[in-house]
Amino acid sequence: MLALPVRRPSLVLVSLSFAAACFVAACGSDGGSPTTPTPPAPSVSSVQVKTSGEVAGPLEPGQTRQLAATATQSTGTTSDVTQQAVWQSSATGVATVSPTGLVTAVSAGDVEISATFQNVRGAMGVGVLPTRCDLTISPASAAFNAFGGPGSVQVQVSAASCRWTARSDAAWLPFTFESTTGGSGSFSYTAPPNSTTSPRTANIVVTTSTGQSVAHAVTVEKTSGCSYVAEPDAAVFPASGGTGQFNVIATTGCTWTIVNGLQQLGVSITQGWSGTGNGLVRYTVQAHTRTVDADGYIEIAGLSGAYPNGRHRIVLQKR
Repeated sequence: MLALPVRRPSLVLVSLSFAAACFVAACGSDGGSPTTPTPPAPSVSSVQVKTSGEVAGPLEPGQTRQLAATATQSTGTTSDVTQQAVWQSSATGVATVSPTGLVTAVSAGDVEISATFQNVRGAMGVGVLPTRCDLTISPASAAFNAFGGPGSVQVQVSAASCRWTARSDAAWLPFTFESTTGGSGSFSYTAPPNSTTSPRTANIVVTTSTGQSVAHAVTVEKTSGCSYVAEPDAAVFPASGGTGQFNVIATTGCTWTIVNGLQQLGVSITQGWSGTGNGLVRYTVQAHTRTVDADGYIEIAGLSGAYPNGRHRIVLQKR
């Protein structure tokens, strides 16, 4: 038999096999180990907003409070980001916040103050109390003789933002005043004459926007002689006008005459220009086109002027 020749492995195949084995085993020319991947950078997981220090509770208008923002990383570490966060108020009419977290109270209400850092938002609620309006007036009372007279009252409040009104609680002393700017101030009034046989008393009540109130007491003495009273003592007419009347209740033997203070506003006396003792007065009110209300008096005057006039008030409503 013929002997077959022995085939030897190809040198190229051996080299390729070694290279593949070396690649699979991750062997290198320097014999080093595989590269470890770099872990991701820590991220912000939450932002907490709180007061800086131990002060808490609601604010009053005008007060300020510093807030702080603390960021917590995904690794659990924390850092102060008060200066880096973006601050925002949900209601600037209640409270504002500066770029560094300083809150300024404006008016009563509730507001949410937030801080955002790296797109993560944290917030806390802040309450603002109504303005405290401590109130005092001077004088507390005023007394007048039967002819009445002018009076004035000084009003002191504890804050410039405190608004207040003053109103009479008696029909014989029609008076209303409203403070337009707030803060301390004053008002003046005139107590009308008292032609009745009894003293008159009333209160002008001063009330703040937060509900505090104090009363200024007004007293007008009764007439010492002839008394002249209109009954009823007031009437209201629309812009279309109309007719009206009132009884004169006078002390027996006391003579009187009518003084019409509303003639220029279209009020004319048609009966009862004068008399002695009791009587009846009739009048007419012309139609008008005024755009504001007007008022005034028909007065019952004694001939001597020694005693206060009686009054019948007429209100002319606007068109």
